[in-house]
Order: sequence, then structure tokens, then C-alpha cells
Amino acid sequence: NNTLAGNNALLGGGGIYAENSGNTKIRNTVIYGNSAGLGFVNGLPKLTYSFVEGRSDVTNGNIAGSVDPQFTESNPYADAPFITGNYILKATSPIADKGDNSFYLTGSAPDLSTITTDVLGNTRFYNTTVDMGAFEYQPGALPLKLISFEALFKNNAVNVSWQTMDEVNVSHFEIERSMNGISFVEIGIQKADGKAVYDFTDTNLPPGNIYYRLKIQDKDGQTEFSTVKMVRALNFGVLEINTYPVPSNSLVYIANKNKRLIKGLFSVLSTSGKTVMQTYSNPVDIHSLVQGMYYIRIVDVTGKLIGTRSIIKY
Repeated sequence: NNTLAGNNALLGGGGIYAENSGNTKIRNTVIYGNSAGLGFVNGLPKLTYSFVEGRSDVTNGNIAGSVDPQFTESNPYADAPFITGNYILKATSPIADKGDNSFYLTGSAPDLSTITTDVLGNTRFYNTTVDMGAFEYQPGALPLKLISFEALFKNNAVNVSWQTMDEVNVSHFEIERSMNGISFVEIGIQKADGKAVYDFTDTNLPPGNIYYRLKIQDKDGQTEFSTVKMVRALNFGVLEINTYPVPSNSLVYIANKNKRLIKGLFSVLSTSGKTVMQTYSNPVDIHSLVQGMYYIRIVDVTGKLIGTRSIIKY
């Protein structure tokens, strides 16, 4: 139950490349939209109930890879690397409900009986039969259509905006953020009020690649996720801000280009963007923090965000 899509390789594979791997078993898996499908040297994998672009094998429950699996939103492999897109199958997908349930039965080999949800947390067996791929199609999961979802970096902040239609029985939207595109944390909630156009501003930014998504919750407890959007926010703000020493095990000084200490509010953030301490003192005393990388977010005495700088505690 893997989905491998939108990957680019200079030589072989794209989807999968392997040497001397004749015992590989691929089950309930979708490999499509890569620069190539499979590149196996000295041994072919055993495919069951899978869909691999370019392969004509229809034995063992496989589907010939000459059709479109109909992902909700996919990106071309030429744009790789990326983590955006939506690889949930559409209702008309020819590979929906075409997987094999037997591996999810108690006592099977491998025994996957404890797995009851897909990668998004949705029920793994909609319509009694598992889908091929990492996502299980959920028809009518939420009574709305998400027309657009954007995240844009501007003026030392990220504006997250989205537009909906057919918004009925929706409870609220949870704005989630991640620093690695995998582990997301909630950074805000907006109540669904039927206005169709929403926005949220994230000013508590760590520098680096930042990923955003929406968790859409209806009043019956069902949830759905948007696609993931990435923005890039390196150390930003007034260029003349300096933090020193780096690394430090106690005090960190924040100064302007004339080496005069800046006055303001200093928020120390973890790499996940969580505020771990705040102070008006300069230098900032970080002796109580555990070792690692952090960011100092600097707000001047007027309340204006003027920059973020990285620091290291050793």
C-alpha cells in the first residue's frame, strides 16, 4: 500500500531502482508518473495487486499500467523534488477497490491486521476492499469543495489563504505547520462560517522550508486534509542584526551593525516553531535550554517584527 509518484532519476528507476533484489515483494502499490517505473538489475520483484506504469502484467491481481490511475492532483516528475500534490484516487479511478485485503487479516504473513487507517488517518477499507496505494478514497467525506489553498511568504510572515464552496455542516479549519513535511502541528483554528474565503497569518516563523496544510473538520467528526504548500523563509529581517557568540552555552547577544544591543522582545523558538522562552533581556540567557539549534525572533519596542536569527546551544 505505497504510492510512488512524481520522482525523477537521472539513470534508471525513478519509481524504484534496485540491484540483486529478486526477492522483493510489492503488494497493493501504485507506481506511476515517475521518470521510469521499475529498474531492477539481476532479479525482478514479485508484483501482486499492484499498478506499475508501463507494465502489462495482469496476473496475480495486477492491473496493466497503460491507464491513468486518476490522482486528485499530481505533479510532473520534471518538477521533482517536491512534496506537494494530492495522490488520493478520484471516484472514477480504475484502481480503487482493487487491492488485496488478505494481508490485513489476523495471522497473515505479513500480519497487518492492526492497520485500520490509511496514511491520512481515514478508514483503510472503504467499500469493503482496500484501494491500491497509500490513500483510501473516501467519497463524500466532507460536505465542501476546497477551491484553492495557498501559503505565501511576505513581510516576514506567511499568509495562508483558502477558498471553499458547497460549505455545509463544516465545523472548523485547523491550520497545521511542519518543518519537515511529515510531522505537522496545529498553529491556528478558524471556525467555518460559510463565508467561503478565509485567511490566516503566521508570524511566529522559524527560518527554512516551512510546510502548511489544512485539516478540515465537519460536525460529524469526519476530517480531510488539503494538499501541502511549502514556503521558504531563511534568516530574514534587517540584515544588520547580529547574534553572537554562535554557538553559545549561556548568553547570546543581539546587536545592530554598530554593535549596540537591541531593545525589544526576544522569543526563542525550537526548530518545530514552538516558543520555548521569551525575554526582554539582552543578552538572552539560554543556559537552561537543551543542546541544539534554535531561532530568536526579534520584535522591537514598537511591536514591529524586525527579524529572526538562528542560534546554537551547546
